[in-house]
Amino acid sequence: MDNNSQISLIGKLNDCYRRDAGWNYSDGDTPVQTAAQSKARRILTKVWQAIRTYQEFELGDAERNCGTVKVEGVTVVWQINYLDRWSDAPSANPADPRVTRRTITLTMEVPD
Repeated sequence: MDNNSQISLIGKLNDCYRRDAGWNYSDGDTPVQTAAQSKARRILTKVWQAIRTYQEFELGDAERNCGTVKVEGVTVVWQINYLDRWSDAPSANPADPRVTRRTITLTMEVPD
């Protein structure tokens, strides 16, 4: 598989993960870093919906693995990470779901 095909496949896998993962943010696969935990918990459902429907990728971002959304005045930066399915090491092949586990990291910038 050439590099462009591999990146295109990674993008499709990321789209599926982002839209259909059925995230359970209490399971440890979706770490949330925030200055105001209670507000973050209250708006998290809306954040997930905004990420699932996100379409504002930069031209040339074929992997579609990161973005920024704003929900109720809170800016959320999200990033899909590619980990080895059996450890926390980076995946050797993010295009292969047999060896890659995807996680998402959210960073919330909560105004005072």
